[in-house]
This record gives sequence, structure tokens and C-alpha cells, in this order.
Amino acid sequence: MPEIASFRGTLYDPSRVELAKLVGAPVDAVAAGFAASLASGALVRDPYKAIYRHVQHFRDVDGRQRSRRGFLAAVRLGAAGDGRVLSHQRLLGPVRDARLTLARATAADLAPVTAVYADASGEVERVLKPTEGRPPVIDVTTADGVRHVVWRLNDAELVGKVRRAMVPKKLLIVDGHHRYAAMVARRDQLAEGSGLSQYSSGHYGLMLLVSQSDDGLGLVPRHRLLTGLTGFDPATLLARARELFVIEPVAGAARDPAAVRRALADVPGHQAAMVVAFPGQADGWRLMLDPHIDPASFGVAGHPIAIRTDVALLHGLVLDRILGLGPAAQDAGSHLRYVTDLAEAQAALAGHQAAFFLAPMPLDTVRNIAEHGDTLPARAAVPQPRAAAGLVFHTVDPDEDLA
Repeated sequence: MPEIASFRGTLYDPSRVELAKLVGAPVDAVAAGFAASLASGALVRDPYKAIYRHVQHFRDVDGRQRSRRGFLAAVRLGAAGDGRVLSHQRLLGPVRDARLTLARATAADLAPVTAVYADASGEVERVLKPTEGRPPVIDVTTADGVRHVVWRLNDAELVGKVRRAMVPKKLLIVDGHHRYAAMVARRDQLAEGSGLSQYSSGHYGLMLLVSQSDDGLGLVPRHRLLTGLTGFDPATLLARARELFVIEPVAGAARDPAAVRRALADVPGHQAAMVVAFPGQADGWRLMLDPHIDPASFGVAGHPIAIRTDVALLHGLVLDRILGLGPAAQDAGSHLRYVTDLAEAQAALAGHQAAFFLAPMPLDTVRNIAEHGDTLPARAAVPQPRAAAGLVFHTVDPDEDLA
């Protein structure tokens, strides 16, 4: 079960640094100035341990104002398969290695892993909510329009209540799978060297923990843009896809986000479906799995729930079986670009061979897949908005204990 701890967070001094230029920036960009900021005093470590209340205010894809509440804490890193932290996405080796290099170079977690937990009774929230009545330590709006507000909670009694309430819960990673894998690898490397005491900060990683019943929590797909595939032909793709999918036209799919969302929301029989569009064509096509097709009989491996998701069908049937882009080629990253924003993916279509648009995945489906020990292709879905890099850092000092 998850073990959380308070930690001495490293925060920017708002009087010396314009947070809006740093929060939400790519992690590599934040890392570039990390050591210099520490040396200059622009970055300051808290003198005492705390957990940090974190609230994001944003507009969803329908333009509605939403808020997502969670808290930042150090979480003891589990071993693979120990059930402490569940993961539902496969990893891309080069991405994980890049995250590990960054984590070792900075000796810090610059951006949190986001994980959800079941808290139907609101036990954890009842402890954390009163914190919002105090002045925040960070209140910043990033370029994407998301307002991030952070409060420090260093009351030992309240932190203890949160820790005890979290003990029986399971954590499910919904964003930051590669960062979590890098944290575990860093921990293992530190343990092989000088060794780590039982409660060393090297055993912990920075996580943003959110109740899965939070009103502002939702997952959005990461759409795929195809590029550089030799011999690719849209007509051939559609002809071969008809052997496995029911194919219907979608008017305006290449330029109208609403048209794509309607096509993916209105699928008969709850079959998995995706929309494909090609450059130079205003319309697109909905590919809905033929109800008589068993993906397993066509080589899609995994739990029955997992192999009938749209992202698994895209990678297993369309990319691999039809287009000949096998798992190794998919993971190499040279043929696929991942885009979260649907309108942005449509705008980028002109420079690619095809765009595959996916539907939002229910959180219950993700949890079921993870609890059955199965995984989906990397970058299947993410919360929107994502957690920001640069709000609160977790500095990893093997000689510092967090208990």
C-alpha cells in the first residue's frame, strides 16, 4: 500500500523569478537553469518538511470552468509488480532513459508523476480542504490559461492524518509513467552504490495525488500523426481496414474538432472506434471494429478489456498488421507524433501522412486494465491539464531521511 511522506520542497522565490515563464515549460528547459537557480537563491528549499495542497483551475474542452484538487507528496517507490503503484501504459525505452539522465543530473524530481486513488468518502479531502483558507505559497497562471495554486501544509498532526488515510489505498499512475520508471531506476542505482537507509529520500519520488472521484479529473487521448512511412497509400489503408472495421465517412474530420468528437461519441454497441484523416482531404473516416472480429485472433495480445480499446486496435491492427509498422518501429518514435489537443493535431495534418483521432478513455477502464496486470501502448491517455513542472521540486539527497 502507498507510503507517503512530507519533504522539504524546493520552490521558486516569486520576487526573483517570473514563475509564469517556468511553470509548464518543458522539463528539459526547467532543468537547464536548476543548478544556477539554486546557487543564486532564486530557488529555495523549505526549512521544514511539508506536503503541498495543489489546485488547478482551467477550462475543459467544452469551455466549462473546472477545478482539480490534489496534493504533492513524496511517495515511496515500489518494486515492479508489488501492487503499491499500478501502471497501465507500456514504456518507450529511449524516453525512460532520457528521464533517468535528467533525474540523475539534477538530483531532483522536477515534475511530479500524477496518480489517482479511491476516496469515495472524501476522507483525505476533508483534511486538506481547510488549507485553502490560508495564503498560498504559489499562485500563477500559465500560458495555457491554467491557474495553479499551491499551499504548504506542515502541521505534523494533519500530515499524519493524510498518511494514515492513504495507507489502504492503491495508486494508479495516469501521467508520468516514464518519470516513475526513471525514479525507480535512480533509486536502484543509488542503493547499489553507497546504499540507502530505510527512509532515505532516495527511496521516494514526487507525486501529485488526486482522488479519482474529483470533479475536475478526466483523461483525454493522445492522437497519433503518421509520418515517413515508405509506400504509404490512404486508399490501400482503407481497403485493408474494411476486412476488420466498419468504415463510415465523417464530414469535416480534418478540420472540425466537434465533428470528430461526435463521430467517436456516437458509436453503436459501444464498439471501439477511431477516426482517420488524410492531408488534402476535408473529410475523414470512422473505423469501428467489426463486432464479429476477435482482435486476439489477429495477433493483438492482452487482456480482453485491453485489446478492445481503440488505442490497442490502432497499434495492433492498423499500424502493425495493415501498415507493417511493428512494435519496435512504433517505439522508435520516428514514424509517430503524439498530440493531445485535437485541433492542434488537425492543424498539423498537412505535414504528415495521416492522423488518427481517438476517443477519451474512461478511468474505470484504465484501472481495470492495470489491476489485471496488463498495459496499453505508451501515451494512451493523459489527464488534462497535465501537472506542471517547476511548481515544487523534490530534491533527492540520499543522506536525508523523510520519516
